Amino acid sequence: MKHQNRFQCVLMFFSFSCIFSPQYTFGFGKLASVSSAVDESDGEIREKDKSHSHHHYHGCNCSECYDDDNDGFFSKLFAVGITSPWWIPPIALADNSAESGKFLSTPYQNNHHGLMDIEPFGEFNSQQVQFRFLADYGSDFSGLTRIGGQFEVDTASRLGFETSWNQFQEDLGTTTDELWLGDANITWRFAQNEAMQFHTGVGLNWLNDASNTDTGFNFTYGFDLFPVKPWVFRGTMDLGRLGDTSRVHFRGDVGLVWKHFEIFTGYNLERISNVNLQGVSAGIQFRF
Repeated sequence: MKHQNRFQCVLMFFSFSCIFSPQYTFGFGKLASVSSAVDESDGEIREKDKSHSHHHYHGCNCSECYDDDNDGFFSKLFAVGITSPWWIPPIALADNSAESGKFLSTPYQNNHHGLMDIEPFGEFNSQQVQFRFLADYGSDFSGLTRIGGQFEVDTASRLGFETSWNQFQEDLGTTTDELWLGDANITWRFAQNEAMQFHTGVGLNWLNDASNTDTGFNFTYGFDLFPVKPWVFRGTMDLGRLGDTSRVHFRGDVGLVWKHFEIFTGYNLERISNVNLQGVSAGIQFRF
């Protein structure tokens, strides 16, 4: 009877573990879900959804419901809204694209407001090219950690290049899972003034795990703001594909600069398919 009671207790404990912590019980966590989603084609699902919605659609067509004037108005309104992230910043920063800009050797150099020197140039030790290297560590405090790095080149011609890489590790109790994720993009600084710069660009996403390497298209958009010494605010968004699924990335940082160095903290979110890899982060950055 005692042995039977012990067996029942062990069985109940194992059942509760499976229900409430399946990743620890079976060694299947967020990173494994990401790898599975990237390698699994979702084309058939989209076709089924499309066919299903078409089969149950009994409404009228657009020509029967709206006249051409309303159709044209809403199309223009949509076009204005969807393109606003590219035409509003140049207007807000009074950037006419004709004025050249150079980079100060350090942000807030000689109490100058910001990072850039816009013509007519002042008496600063400005430069045509700026390099930036970033390293940080992040965690969700639930077993998922990230070590990341980024390298960026920006030029007075507004053309640039940036690449980033991240090592994710997940504690599964009895084992540890790992994958690498990153991107590389050609960028264009489409809006600028002394204190704020906007970048956009296109490039390549990549993911590497124990079994495979997958790639996909990437679009990036971001800004750097130097409001007042010694503060800096930074935001980045990436949208694209990885293998057979989608990638959405948001990042926001707040930093303090001292000469060539910066320390910062922020939040990083990677959403691949329906899996979120997210957490707070802290790191250092070096400009030269």
